[in-house]
Amino acid sequence: MQAGLFSMIMDDTWELVLAEGLPVRTGNRIARLAPFSVYAAQDGYVVICTASDEQWQNVLRAMEREDLREDPRYRTSASRVKNVHEVEALVGGWMREKSTQEALDRLRKNRVPCSPVLEIQDVLQDPQLKHRGMMVDLTHPVYGKIHGAAGAGFPIRYSEINVQYDRPAPRLGEHNEEIYSGLLGYDQEKLSQLKKEGII
Repeated sequence: MQAGLFSMIMDDTWELVLAEGLPVRTGNRIARLAPFSVYAAQDGYVVICTASDEQWQNVLRAMEREDLREDPRYRTSASRVKNVHEVEALVGGWMREKSTQEALDRLRKNRVPCSPVLEIQDVLQDPQLKHRGMMVDLTHPVYGKIHGAAGAGFPIRYSEINVQYDRPAPRLGEHNEEIYSGLLGYDQEKLSQLKKEGII
């Protein structure tokens, strides 16, 4: 799990990190791109990910601010990063006047990478996660199905095998005979002796 999370937070190469110094806290922003952050709408939050100058032009179209297309403060990625506080104020001010859905509709219509920030109850109802089997009903080996409880499914999909969290963690000693007799070759007498001595 740690390795998986690490791969997601290291969005720059090691050489860049070493050349520019250790990363600093930037909140929701990615320091080398602008706008690339979470913005408050009237009824929620929206993530905007602008990774190119073309996408910035799309943001301006969505905001109906094409008068800023040639503004030297914002024309290139480098200039937007240099003037990030102005960019954040511009985009943030526009976003605060819109509902989440209104902002998403305008941004998506103009091909701006964006997404709503979902609350937990929204995530649990997400049709794509349901379709991918990411909500798994939990079943206890003794008590059966746990009413109202679901766990996260296995996120990786294979073309020829179905992988799921379809079994619970083993109970204490559940696989003793399988391991000691099957794998290690202990006979029943040895197994009984280990149990008698409280070793297993």
